[in-house]
Amino acid sequence: MSDEDARLIRIAPGFTRLVDDWSWPRPESKWGLTQARWDEYRRLFKATGLDEGLYRAPVSKQVFLLAYSEGIVGRGIYLGYVYCGTAAPDPSDSYPPCTERNDSFVGPKYRYQKIADLWYIFEEHS
Repeated sequence: MSDEDARLIRIAPGFTRLVDDWSWPRPESKWGLTQARWDEYRRLFKATGLDEGLYRAPVSKQVFLLAYSEGIVGRGIYLGYVYCGTAAPDPSDSYPPCTERNDSFVGPKYRYQKIADLWYIFEEHS
């Protein structure tokens, strides 16, 4: 579904972010999707426990499904799943699993564990 809405790099229950427009609030005509489409995302987020929605890496198109976050940008924790996609990894915005395709990664601010082909559970601290 998010592949069809690739202009949207962030879809959350309460806001959207476009590749070229991070402002919020915006008029409905500039949300990047219809009210019905956004309601469908919200329904899916609720049904799957993705309380924070999704983030799409702008270049590589990795999709981060955000189950939990706490804190503020630059000082927080994020938990969820990442889908690496089938496109060739792009180091300009790729995270380690999607670039190197190993089973797990641990760094000073992140942990990733492979759960299926192209899928990882992640935890990040900023």
